[in-house]
Amino acid sequence: MPDVGGPVAPPPPGGGSELFNLVVKLMPRLDPIGGVREVTELEDVLTYFRTRTPPDFSIKAGLLLRQRQVGGPYLVAQCFLSKADTLSCDSFGHPYGRIFRTLEFDGGLRDLFRHEDLIVFT
Repeated sequence: MPDVGGPVAPPPPGGGSELFNLVVKLMPRLDPIGGVREVTELEDVLTYFRTRTPPDFSIKAGLLLRQRQVGGPYLVAQCFLSKADTLSCDSFGHPYGRIFRTLEFDGGLRDLFRHEDLIVFT
């Protein structure tokens, strides 16, 4: 994956909701992170992309999707996008990435999300 210095692509038409629904269907196959984080920081997200990018040459971007849970924290999916604009998966069909819950985002992530639920990092 190229430099993950920040987002450069707008969300797909219709925002991230359709993509998030797909990720939620695949959720049992993503690496879960237990508990609820107080705050998720931009630096943690970038570090994950830098250090956990799979050895797959088809990966072109990282995705960060969020969905507010009713009366609770955000459910967040951090995944990788292929050059074919699909979720990058291993040979068993399991998507690369992780799922976690957070109460809030630091200023850097709030600025990047604005009023959207998807950030694309390249």
